[in-house]
Amino acid sequence: MTWLTQVFTEVGRAIEKACFGQSNFRLTTSEFTTASTIDNGVQAKMALAEVRRQLAQEFNIELTWPILLELKVPPAQGWKSLVYNPEGNLARHQVVDFRGSSAHQVWVKPGLTRVRFKSLVAHELVHAFQREANFLNQNLSLREGMARWVEFHFLKGSAEADRLLKLKHYTFGKSIESILDFESKSGRQATLQWLRSSH
Repeated sequence: MTWLTQVFTEVGRAIEKACFGQSNFRLTTSEFTTASTIDNGVQAKMALAEVRRQLAQEFNIELTWPILLELKVPPAQGWKSLVYNPEGNLARHQVVDFRGSSAHQVWVKPGLTRVRFKSLVAHELVHAFQREANFLNQNLSLREGMARWVEFHFLKGSAEADRLLKLKHYTFGKSIESILDFESKSGRQATLQWLRSSH
């Protein structure tokens, strides 16, 4: 990102100098990287890049299909989604056709705090990874439990993490508890292997 910023800065200075005979042009990304809430596409894409790095480093989760991130309230999916997610629809993933190939479409509600936004993107990218790697297709409990487990780690240290564990849903609640228990006994790598080998 640094070299790209430098290129834009130099081009901006050259254009300003050609037009006005002087240049005070500066390009900064600080307002996007330090904003407390995610409210526009630039912030969202920068947060997505951060999430992808963290997923790769901490969970060995890397995606190969394109990711189409859209900052908008996901389309409603009916009453069942309200049961699974009492807060309503904050984020969603689906596979779509993109120029003749598969791609991940991710919607996330705008205006969320940075930590909440990133945790939801991580959650949806876990579902994307499950789809690409073709595992947990038939086990809804572990599929959602794994996504919530990763989301929990993105929220760790915040009040949001405690809130996530307190969400009561019989199937998913049991799943995240069993995954966290497995992780505490066997470590993260073993937990990831166990989840990937589950059906």
